[in-house]
Amino acid sequence: MPASGCHCCGKAAPVCALQARPIPGADGVPGWRHPLCGGCLDWLRGVLGGTRTPGPTPLLGVPSTNGRALVFGDQCQVCHGTATAEALVECIAPVTRGDSMLPLRVCRSCEAWLGAFASDGRSARGQSGRAIDGGYGEWLHPNLRGLSVQAIVSDHASRAAIKQACEGMDVALGAASASVLLVEAGAGRAERVIRADGTARLGRIVLAALSSHGELLAALRAGATDWLTLPLTPQQLTSALVRAGRGYMGVREWDGETALPILHPPPELPGMLTVRPATGLLRFEVAWLVRRFARGYDELGVLDGEIVLVPRVPEAGLATVAERLANLLRGRCEVAVRPRPSGVHRGFEASY
Repeated sequence: MPASGCHCCGKAAPVCALQARPIPGADGVPGWRHPLCGGCLDWLRGVLGGTRTPGPTPLLGVPSTNGRALVFGDQCQVCHGTATAEALVECIAPVTRGDSMLPLRVCRSCEAWLGAFASDGRSARGQSGRAIDGGYGEWLHPNLRGLSVQAIVSDHASRAAIKQACEGMDVALGAASASVLLVEAGAGRAERVIRADGTARLGRIVLAALSSHGELLAALRAGATDWLTLPLTPQQLTSALVRAGRGYMGVREWDGETALPILHPPPELPGMLTVRPATGLLRFEVAWLVRRFARGYDELGVLDGEIVLVPRVPEAGLATVAERLANLLRGRCEVAVRPRPSGVHRGFEASY
């Protein structure tokens, strides 16, 4: 993040700032503030407008209103979902361009997403590439043509991401007898569908919003083998399909606080990141946000009671990943590097 200038593009002089106020009841979570130039402010306004428009979007992992009208005062003004009182956060633009962006009441999920774009929008706008994946919208994937997917998903953005990913990898989509089932959590649907599912499958994957902790845990107890955040990206779905294709996902244990797999690694530990939530925040909220913003092929779980992320990077790259996550989740957690023990060189499969 640049010390001065627009945080979003890293170049132009700011004309205003977008900021989120501190989270009520969470000690040490100061919120964030990102100076923006006029062009980036207008771009963000367009991004927000796109969340209210049905149909596909060129941006990945964008929240969707799913046709919900904005009627009540406790709704998020981005996704139009219900936000409980303690989850309400105001995002405001200090006035140097008049009413260029009105104050927004947003849920914590959308606040983190908006802050991520405000902190750096270069990749999404095609102004920078990614060292591993390449340009924005591209992602690495192995040959998954032997898999097929059934999706019971109503979220518009996630349906579009699933279609894009499956078409891009030649994975069949639609058959009720598919080898992998995707089901969206909501009103108990995920648990019901998984309990009633008698089809032999490699994986049953739940798509869960931040508000779906209880239903997600129930679905995992009912036989779900994995979960992703809602909305999702093609990269995240691809990694879940890879995990399902390995054939051992059903044997995992789940941590009740975070809904993450409990890791039982061999002694040869790799370098990893530890994620420690701030006082006053639920561990599930932090785990969900890390899964939302971490790269799909990075492994996330609980090891010895701690939330850990195992990035697919050389040891020297751990600090860069830690800095990126700390910036995205500003104040919500402490992200620290846990280096590989000296003399250890062998790999580690975190999904076991």
